[in-house]
Amino acid sequence: MVTHANKVLLARGVDYKHPYWGLISGHITSGETAEKTAIREVYEEAGLKVSNLEFLKTYASEVHDLLMIAFKAQTENTSIKKSQELEDARWFDLCHPLPMCQESIASLVVQYVFPNVTFIDLKDLEKCMR
Repeated sequence: MVTHANKVLLARGVDYKHPYWGLISGHITSGETAEKTAIREVYEEAGLKVSNLEFLKTYASEVHDLLMIAFKAQTENTSIKKSQELEDARWFDLCHPLPMCQESIASLVVQYVFPNVTFIDLKDLEKCMR
C-alpha cells in the first residue's frame, strides 16, 4: 500500500473483470526479498520510488492459493507512470469512500492501517468511475 499525505494509491489491472480497484502487487522472483519485491513492483507498475517501507502482516488467499505479504510505503512524488499491466492507477483520498471490494485482501490491508476507512457501495461505484 503506497500512501502520500492522506491519499492511497489504487490501481486496476488490465484483466480486471469487476469494477473494484486494488493495491499494487506482484510476485517475488528467485533470489529477491519480499521488501525488494515491494519496492520494485511499485516502481515497475506506477513509476514511483517509495520510502519508509514497513511490513504490516501476511494474508492467506484461499481463492488463488497464495500467501500475500503486505507492506506500507510512502512516496514524495505523486506523478504516476502506469505500466502496461494496469488499466489505470490513481490517488484516492482516504477521507472519502474507496472503490474497493470490502472483502478483498487489498481492502483488509487498507483497513488494517486506516480502520476508519469506508468503501463505496457497488451500486454507486459506476457513478464514481465516470
